[in-house]
Amino acid sequence: MNLDYFFAGSDESHAVFEAVRDAIHSIGTTEVRVSRGQIGFRRDRPFVFAWIPDIYFGRTDIPLVLTIALPRKVDSPRWSQIVEASPGHFMHHLALRKSHEVDAEVVEWLREAWSDAADQR
Repeated sequence: MNLDYFFAGSDESHAVFEAVRDAIHSIGTTEVRVSRGQIGFRRDRPFVFAWIPDIYFGRTDIPLVLTIALPRKVDSPRWSQIVEASPGHFMHHLALRKSHEVDAEVVEWLREAWSDAADQR
């Protein structure tokens, strides 16, 4: 699957995604994997997933959600949900409505996730 197919009919979601992708690429090298339900970014292991909530929940006013894997729980009112997937592995869900919401704070979270996704061998 490719990005054009994933975002077919979702121009607003695609625009927000482009801001996310640009931010991640400014941090460092990643691999992008597009599947039917999400787009994953990985280094040595996955660290960010972008998905369109409409696919799962029906029509919403949220074009894109980022799920950011971090080694700690980051307190912020911006998160819509935080789940501890396993000890020391927290999945932070961030609803994004506009490209400008991918700001310096989000870039720092992405940088931390990218750094943590490197093999520590």
